[in-house]
Amino acid sequence: MSTLPVAELVEFARREGRRRELKQAAVGAVVEALELSGGDVKLNLRNVIRMLDRGEAMERAAVLH
Repeated sequence: MSTLPVAELVEFARREGRRRELKQAAVGAVVEALELSGGDVKLNLRNVIRMLDRGEAMERAAVLH
């Protein structure tokens, strides 16, 4: 899978996060991770989807006290 510019990955993460109805904190964490990579790490859409999947799983998990 080819890599895309960070700006395009960020836009994809935001669109997909809205589609999945994720909380802003989850989407923001993914966006921050992408921006901090600064293009130094080769990321692609598959990586972004996995990050969003993990955020979604954490949101849906029951909170244990």
